[in-house]
Amino acid sequence: VWCAAFSDDTVTWAARRGFSIGCTLLPVAGMRSRLELYRQTAAEAGIKVTPAQMLITRQVFVAETDDQARAISEQPFNDLFRFFIPPGEKREPSKLAADQKYYSEFYRGFVGRSLSFGDLIDAGLFVVGSPATVTRMLTAQLGATGAGHLLAWMNFGGLEPGMVRRSEELFASEVLPHLREVG
Repeated sequence: VWCAAFSDDTVTWAARRGFSIGCTLLPVAGMRSRLELYRQTAAEAGIKVTPAQMLITRQVFVAETDDQARAISEQPFNDLFRFFIPPGEKREPSKLAADQKYYSEFYRGFVGRSLSFGDLIDAGLFVVGSPATVTRMLTAQLGATGAGHLLAWMNFGGLEPGMVRRSEELFASEVLPHLREVG
């Protein structure tokens, strides 16, 4: 059983049952802390978990060069990210329902802030660049979090199908072989 685990409550719930978890839309430090909580809670419950039970999701775009990757993906990434923000922009996060506590905390960090495409890449939310850059970024994130799985979200927003296919081809041929070495 895999659980999308955003809040501490969900992370601990899944850990106590030995369910696998996946995290997304968090900076690397946030994912690391969620996965540390998961490992610690599971251990306290007498459950041994392995990296194979932890997954991180990242929006990924690969092109021949860093400049090409950024130029092609910036608008679609920005559109995607802004899709997730309206619940925080339309009303004060503290007024969200109690069962949306995580979202209240998550959106609070973005409401009223002007985050650039570069800020989102620097936070690790978006992984964009040449095969070498993407390999370096994902290797670092998998190492920092201890996750054994990566879900690469490669088809998002307004990317043209041919661009997605090319990104996937570069990922499969030039990034994935190196990621297999990490595990």
